[in-house]
Amino acid sequence: RARSAGVDVVQFMGGEATFHPRFADALALARELGLGTYVITNLLRWQQRSFAERVGPLLDEVMISLHAWGPEAGYAVTGVRSWWESFGEAAGNARETLQGRVRCSTVLTRHNEADLERIGELQLSFGPSAWVMGSAVPVAGTRGDVVSENLTLTELRAMQPRLLALSRRCAAAGCRLV
Repeated sequence: RARSAGVDVVQFMGGEATFHPRFADALALARELGLGTYVITNLLRWQQRSFAERVGPLLDEVMISLHAWGPEAGYAVTGVRSWWESFGEAAGNARETLQGRVRCSTVLTRHNEADLERIGELQLSFGPSAWVMGSAVPVAGTRGDVVSENLTLTELRAMQPRLLALSRRCAAAGCRLV
């Protein structure tokens, strides 16, 4: 019905859409209907090579959410204790199966500000066309006070030289920092 109404892209997002048991089937159906496909993911499922090989070719574009560097920060963001240890394998699988059809996102907070350049280098390793950076937004059921995790405008202003350097680094890699 959506296709006949003029919809041309289906986006999978919210939570971690890749965990739905019929995610790959939904992608295949979208392809059959001539719809473009887009997902926002933290790559947890890409740790499984078979998953990456099955869904990678069915995706037109992927937004990789990466908000942490290292095991403790990774656990705080994903809630999965082993996330960081497995992320290297997931990243390799994503690079091979997505082949540059990537955008990246990072929610900049007090928890990851010190690691921003390392997060950026990892994001750029996917060959993204854009890296979107934002602030935390309160959502019902979210753990903790996300608003207090955001940097103030004064703190962001103080980061301006770092952000400009990141913007130049992104541009040199063919990526737009948003």
